[in-house]
Amino acid sequence: MARSEGLLKGRVPVTLCSTKFNQQRICFEGREAGTFRGEWIPDDWLEYCTSEDTYTGAEDILQCQARLICRWADVCFDSHTKCGKGSGFLPTRLIDVGMSNSMKLYLVKTSDVLIDDRRYLALSHCWGLAMTDTARTLNATIEKKQISIQEDELTRVNRSTTRPTDPRTKIALSWMNLIVQYTNRNLTKHSDILPAISGIARTIAGKTSGQYLAGLWRSYFQHCLLWKTERGSENGLQTHTKPFHNTAPSWSWASMKGKISWPMGNHYYYNPDPDPEFIPKILDIAIEPLGSDPYGMLKEGILHIEGKVAVAYSVPGEELKSPITREDVGWVSYDIPLCSDCAPAGQPRIVFLMCCLNDKKSDGEEFWTYAIVLQPVLDNTEGIPGTMRRMGLASRIKPEFWNSNTTLMQLKIC
Repeated sequence: MARSEGLLKGRVPVTLCSTKFNQQRICFEGREAGTFRGEWIPDDWLEYCTSEDTYTGAEDILQCQARLICRWADVCFDSHTKCGKGSGFLPTRLIDVGMSNSMKLYLVKTSDVLIDDRRYLALSHCWGLAMTDTARTLNATIEKKQISIQEDELTRVNRSTTRPTDPRTKIALSWMNLIVQYTNRNLTKHSDILPAISGIARTIAGKTSGQYLAGLWRSYFQHCLLWKTERGSENGLQTHTKPFHNTAPSWSWASMKGKISWPMGNHYYYNPDPDPEFIPKILDIAIEPLGSDPYGMLKEGILHIEGKVAVAYSVPGEELKSPITREDVGWVSYDIPLCSDCAPAGQPRIVFLMCCLNDKKSDGEEFWTYAIVLQPVLDNTEGIPGTMRRMGLASRIKPEFWNSNTTLMQLKIC
């Protein structure tokens, strides 16, 4: 795989890579953000996707993408002979998105307006088989769409290109991005993982009045719970490595050594308004610091939580199955990769799933739910006997799964 790497101001890694199958990809912060085609990349491309300000989250991602699109358009119109002149062709209909400071969406029939500048941009994607009726332009709706188009009438792909980022989402994504970058570094002493960012956490708490809990924030706690470890020997996450529960409780990302990520940790997947049906209730979070600093090292952290709990089992691999129906439940990513001693070949591993969140829902489109994977603590070496400890993250669970074979339970997680 050939790579060309750059560093956005604010220290956000951008990678352009071409695989041996000639698939060319763009990655932001280690996550695939799109694909590109072509053999030539302008030398100054980085300047067009770099913010002069410090990178702060989803809003800057959109600004970065806007600058990159402008760069592509400049290259197209200035350097491509055929593109620069154009053919004068226009599609039958276009969407006018207005200006950045006055955004209004409405449909334009190009035959009805005088357009001197006949350039336009096309959003390239597959509609799929589940496009909602509201997203279609029909004879019965065309006049209405020429007046205005509401955001909820668009497909998910189109909504993601027009939806502004609210402050709550920006703060949440900024924190997750910070932790992704922070945990990608090698700390000399893992016990410093929380003290090293205590100053940042204290500043954020002072400005937002947020409650900081072992590296997570109370205001979007369920989102914070859905972290996962990035596997690989390069980040110290070896098979059968013991978690660092002496530095943080198992439900905190700070209990793990190595890079952490969030499946919902970007603008496109983050769900700011999850369905209450899939959200557990936080009853209490008891944090006992090791010293006088509540933002520093911890002695103990107990999460008292109530939510839908189900039993599942897994065999070596990533599939979760129902012990009752034997049907697939979803995927599991264990915090610590299983070895042959703790998961002998062919022997199932029984785990508990607590439903935590659903991803974005759109009319007519399928959506999934997430759960944290738990196991009972049996002795002092694993935590506090009588409580549960986190073992991993479960994803791609169909919402119908929680309608049966689940129990509303109160659990304490150490």
